[in-house]
Amino acid sequence: MTRRGFTLLETMIALFVTALALLTVQMGYQWLNNNQQQRNSEQLDWYGFLGIIEGGRYRFDLDHVDGDEVFVHSKTEDKDYIIRFRPNKHEIMLTGLQGGYVPLMQNIASCKFTEKSDYLNIQLTTSIKQRFEGMTIVGEKK
Repeated sequence: MTRRGFTLLETMIALFVTALALLTVQMGYQWLNNNQQQRNSEQLDWYGFLGIIEGGRYRFDLDHVDGDEVFVHSKTEDKDYIIRFRPNKHEIMLTGLQGGYVPLMQNIASCKFTEKSDYLNIQLTTSIKQRFEGMTIVGEKK
């Protein structure tokens, strides 16, 4: 007896394998898309952070760097501020000497502030291991 075509069981197995393969491809695509969105979000946060500390609102001058803290002076407000990395909270914030704070960037795994030629150098790594480094134009020492 000659068989022609597939049995119902063979067809069901083929459909199951195809559906499983498509599901795996879709989940991989979603993971890549979410990862790229998070990377883009962190890049926007980085440029926003630089925009605040280099922008015209505060017009900061660098005073000195002390570990996880950068002491700056605002020319527009004539006040002293601290840019502070808080490792326990995984964030960088701007705080005044009298209190209050503005979160500048979150989800930071590590951050290092250094002073080079009277300018502020910032090296940081985010929680998804994205690295950023910048020599800011915060300004001359007061």
